[in-house]
Amino acid sequence: ASDVYKRQEQREFVGLISGLAKRGRVVYDRHIHFIDFTDFGAEQPQYINLIRDPIQMQISTYYFWHDCACRTHRPFCQAAWQPRNDSGFCLLDMDAVYAQVPPYPVVGTITRYLCGHDPVCLVADPASASARRAALERAIDNLYNRYLWVGVLERFEDSLQLLVQLLPGFFGSLNVTQASRAHVRPDSGTYSYQQPKASTLVKLAQENENDLSLYRHATQLLDCRLRRCGSQPQTGAAFGCVAAEIGSRFHGTHRGIGPLRTIGNLAANRLLDGGRTRLPSRRYGR
Repeated sequence: ASDVYKRQEQREFVGLISGLAKRGRVVYDRHIHFIDFTDFGAEQPQYINLIRDPIQMQISTYYFWHDCACRTHRPFCQAAWQPRNDSGFCLLDMDAVYAQVPPYPVVGTITRYLCGHDPVCLVADPASASARRAALERAIDNLYNRYLWVGVLERFEDSLQLLVQLLPGFFGSLNVTQASRAHVRPDSGTYSYQQPKASTLVKLAQENENDLSLYRHATQLLDCRLRRCGSQPQTGAAFGCVAAEIGSRFHGTHRGIGPLRTIGNLAANRLLDGGRTRLPSRRYGR
């Protein structure tokens, strides 16, 4: 019954987006795992997304919840999760937590988002090595073949430059340099945390091996697509560009598309105001 319900939710979502697209050009912003519209007999929209270094994302997520639960006591945090008073959580930094537990690899948050709703993507953790690999392979395939643009937060300016090239009808007038700085909350000094020790980072890498692999693919693909679109990376290429690897996967710059339907998983529509609206902080990886 649960699977049927989830399938019905996806069908309703596909109907919603398809209905909006009939009215004209649309940018839809929502955190959602990849949905294959063709499975429901609908035209596939152009997916875009923005990802972050998975290690830094997990570190900042830990301290975000730690700060929320132990210092600010925000209602949404308490509703989602609140440690017991006797748990000692509020006295522990990330190094202390990871010193007490062995790491185990997981499918990965980023991997699950790009993988989607196929059964290989929904396997529960702890998953076997073969199951984790299957989810990663599907996520990588979607990255190359089903997402028009996947930006990298650590290379936000390069990522926006590519976005302008790919979707000029939406982002052609964007001031990339201004937007890449305006959409990141500056460090105010009101909240900070130390980077974990090397031993903790090793455990985090073991846990996030899928997401790290996907992140490397996204970074490499960013470089390759920038070159293919005639733009040079502003921050230096992290990987060499192998044209044969992506030649059959990347289908032009989409300049000639008519009423484009675009789904943005991280506030892509807010970029349309020319840099006046702030995106969520780098700090919390959201």
